[in-house]
Amino acid sequence: MDSVLSNGRTIEEAIESGLKELNVSKEAVEITIIQQPQKSFFSSKKAIVKIDVKAEDTRNDTSHTPPQDGLAWIQNGQLHFNASSQNSPYLTIPHDEVIIQDDMELQEKTVLLKEGHSYRIKLQSEFIPQKWSIETDELNMTVYLSLSPKVVIERSMADATPSSHLNVKMIERTFNHADITVEELMEGLRQKEIKVDIDVNLVNEILANPTAGRHKIAGGLYPVAGIDGAIDFQIQTEIKEIFTSDEKGKMNFRERNTLPAVESGDILGEVKEPIPGQAGYDIFKQPLEPRSVNPVTCMLKPGVRMDGSLIVAEIAGRPSIKKKKNMYEIGVENTYFVDGDVGLESGNIVYKGNVEVKGSVQTGMKVEASGDITVNKSINQATCLAGDSVVIKGHIITSRVTTGHENRFKKAGELLKVIKDELNRLELTLQQVKGSAKYLEIQQLNRGVSPILELLIDANFQGLKGSVQSLHQVSNHDREEFPEPFQKVMGNLYQYFLQTSESAVDFSDLEELKSDLNKLMQHFHESKPSDIECLSVINSDLVSAGDITIKGDSCVNAQLEAEGTIVINGSFRGGKAYAKRGIVFNEAGAVSGTPTHLCVSAGGFIRGHHAFEGTVLEIGKNKKILEKSYQSFEVTQNEHGYISMKEHGEYQALS
Repeated sequence: MDSVLSNGRTIEEAIESGLKELNVSKEAVEITIIQQPQKSFFSSKKAIVKIDVKAEDTRNDTSHTPPQDGLAWIQNGQLHFNASSQNSPYLTIPHDEVIIQDDMELQEKTVLLKEGHSYRIKLQSEFIPQKWSIETDELNMTVYLSLSPKVVIERSMADATPSSHLNVKMIERTFNHADITVEELMEGLRQKEIKVDIDVNLVNEILANPTAGRHKIAGGLYPVAGIDGAIDFQIQTEIKEIFTSDEKGKMNFRERNTLPAVESGDILGEVKEPIPGQAGYDIFKQPLEPRSVNPVTCMLKPGVRMDGSLIVAEIAGRPSIKKKKNMYEIGVENTYFVDGDVGLESGNIVYKGNVEVKGSVQTGMKVEASGDITVNKSINQATCLAGDSVVIKGHIITSRVTTGHENRFKKAGELLKVIKDELNRLELTLQQVKGSAKYLEIQQLNRGVSPILELLIDANFQGLKGSVQSLHQVSNHDREEFPEPFQKVMGNLYQYFLQTSESAVDFSDLEELKSDLNKLMQHFHESKPSDIECLSVINSDLVSAGDITIKGDSCVNAQLEAEGTIVINGSFRGGKAYAKRGIVFNEAGAVSGTPTHLCVSAGGFIRGHHAFEGTVLEIGKNKKILEKSYQSFEVTQNEHGYISMKEHGEYQALS
């Protein structure tokens, strides 16, 4: 090594450190000052010097004399050669370096080393100047030091063995250095009117080991969000479906939960006050206020009262809880009671709400309610139509029971939720094709995104189109039942997705539609269950928008259809049961071979304690007639599309 970069707190300290590293005296070197030391209150710059060992007189180099004349070599970073009048070596150096002969710089890069002359190579060092700037993020919350440090490239000669033509190869070492002080950074912040304090320790660490890049040196304080007011409910607010089994694995259908209820004096919930957030500030010390918190608003309906912060039931009944943003409508539902039977004396019952019949529903009569229907005895050759659930505590004989009946508002809410999800998916797809060549070509037609919509709907969004068609059919009858914002959303949906070829729709139209749809969804609360529950069924039709539960011993010659699950505690003989999710029963079919059909949608299940030979099982499009009786089994559809059965822990795949 014949040169070194050295640093220290002073010039003298840097020189002393370099001499020690080279193991030479001060008289044997040439010293170049690269950087003077600087001091400030926050930080300091060290002194940097470059120390080059003076070339030895190589005209009579006897200490490293090779066996013959005419050779040159490099040892410990120094040039040596042995020349005579008859035989002299050649020296070739890289393009950037300079050969000095007897203290005179030569222009040539290849020279003959002559006897009686001294030669050395002047090494060139390179410096890449530093660049730095103060930058901020888009939110004015973070301050960065964008740094490209000073780069010093130091060269030395690689050792080489004696040669008649010596080609010198160079070794390069690179050093990064930051010529910035904390004081200079603070001045940069002041010029940009940035008022937050920098992290001095972090800055000193960055400057001590500088690397190119963006370094965070200061930041603002983000505000802490508050918590809106809320209601801590202390009752069951939704129907829960729980199946329990005994130690033998037999399901206990009698313990299945149904509708929530409260008694007079029960606490429904407690109102919690909002908790304010904490303010923050940006890098200019401008305050950042947190989102304002909203108190919860309670609109008390009949059947409840406030006791301080507590909501208390005044009557026994079913709690009614509806939420729109931070407003709750809370009450205990008022039910229409029929003290005796529904017959000729009472006439048909049509009521917007719940209906409870203390007796039975007699032949030819009808009970229709927008909410729940409860009959404490049986119904015979009668009709029950409910918007929500039906509970018949006795038998259903030669009757028709339907839940979810004509509840267009509920159906519209369900369809709007599907449409909202599909619109979100459509928006993502549109963003992906926005920059495509096809998109730019279509823009020339001045029809916005309508042509793209047509293509996407036909290819991937038939479900969206179908949902809009269904919503139009649901709302087209008695449209005044729906709020005014619904009319606007329905009109735009119909125009954009059912009359696409005639419309000119752009991104702003779709954004406005999404915004209107989000606001409209506040008018539609979650749909309540629409279940049917009874003791037994004979020669009747049951259609449920939820589950069907038959708690007694028998279900004979019945047609059952449920969007959820069908549970039959006893036997099911004759007829057809279809459930979207699954069917659970104790016994199905008969020894006599009475046609009994159990059907679920693809992905559903059939679970039973005993099924007779001849019972028909159907999952999706796959159907199987049992060729023998089965005990304690579960039927599903396997990954290959076959009906799979598990019986007593064994597994069978039925083709």
